[in-house]
Amino acid sequence: MTMKDRSTLGNIEFVAGVVFYDLISVIWFKSILFRCLPGMTYYNSKFILWGLLVCTAILSTILFRYKKTEWTKAVAVVIPYGVYTVIAYYTTVPLIVISTLVVGTLLSFIYIAINLTRKIKNKRYAKQIIKNRIYRCLCVSNCIIGIVLLIMMLSLGIRGIFGTTLQNASVKPKAYEINSSQTITENIDTIVSLKPNFWDKLDVTEKLNVMQTVANIEVSYLGIPHEINVGTANLRENTAQSQIMCKHDTAV
Repeated sequence: MTMKDRSTLGNIEFVAGVVFYDLISVIWFKSILFRCLPGMTYYNSKFILWGLLVCTAILSTILFRYKKTEWTKAVAVVIPYGVYTVIAYYTTVPLIVISTLVVGTLLSFIYIAINLTRKIKNKRYAKQIIKNRIYRCLCVSNCIIGIVLLIMMLSLGIRGIFGTTLQNASVKPKAYEINSSQTITENIDTIVSLKPNFWDKLDVTEKLNVMQTVANIEVSYLGIPHEINVGTANLRENTAQSQIMCKHDTAV
């Protein structure tokens, strides 16, 4: 008993399809979701992205050698972008990233548990049947991970398209109020965080909270009758500093 090849695409057709869709999708990804990896330059981040695309195309051809279909081809295109997005956005939207990974892992384990615990009727081919099931689990798990990563990217992409923020401060925005406590004196401990030696040590969430506090103080001093919401968003290349050529988190 051997593993049955259920492919509907040949090796060349599969690889060519993955490469073709990678070249098209990279334009969309770079214009909406691409950002530098933490601590890396624009060019190094872009190099890693292309490396992920190439490696995934090769590994997918090996993994899906018996299941080269339009579906697995789509998975091979989605996964490298999903992996890059997880690394790039983890510090900015950790809840979304962690939830995605937890859901994908949980669903994969459930499928693996159900598939591997099924009773084997033909004991004669038990070894090959188990081998086939393990292979199927690997393929399906990759598809599950690909789907949840795609949902995560669509969620973040929609925010970028419609101009909504990726992350908001946990400090509540406030409008002008008479005798408001939103003053420099009342928030001096937070204002001190603007000093470079403190600011550079803060993560994105902490920086957002500081900036929201500053915004609330300005609202109070200027008598603005509505709230000013502080959040993060991706800036286009060259917006902040031309020599860096990178998309950054910024408080707006």
